[in-house]
Amino acid sequence: MFNFEDGYMEINVDYFTKSLDLDLDKIADKQKKGIADMFHVAEENVILISRTEYEENTQDE
Repeated sequence: MFNFEDGYMEINVDYFTKSLDLDLDKIADKQKKGIADMFHVAEENVILISRTEYEENTQDE
């Protein structure tokens, strides 16, 4: 989901981490770069927020 006025986007990724050896920071960095490239914005303008913060800021949509 994307709100052009506020710039909020939701991406859900679920991992069963007990069976996988994942570097979640590395995955998050790749996601940020991909989103920045897709929307033609600087990578530093893409920030990760909690589900709670996202829901608080998009509840009226």
